[in-house]
Amino acid sequence: MQQPEPAYTYNDFSKAYVRLRTLLDSLQANMIRYCVDDPSLGVRLERMNGVEEELLNLIGKVGGGGPCSDGYFLCDGVCVPYRCVGQSDS
Repeated sequence: MQQPEPAYTYNDFSKAYVRLRTLLDSLQANMIRYCVDDPSLGVRLERMNGVEEELLNLIGKVGGGGPCSDGYFLCDGVCVPYRCVGQSDS
């Protein structure tokens, strides 16, 4: 399947970086809203499971599923720049 052309293309790194951060901010805010914006607990949980599956697929494509780079920690199968809640030092 052919990928669509990006809506924005930049030859300037700083502009491309700002665009990437904007897209990630939008993704985070809208995914959270999508997951919690239903009165049914069952629907919310179903949405969260679907979003998790999609995110894990994307994280795997960009190498965020380990081994983790220096300064990152493996937290439930993904690399993050902070210790997992409840994670021990061992």
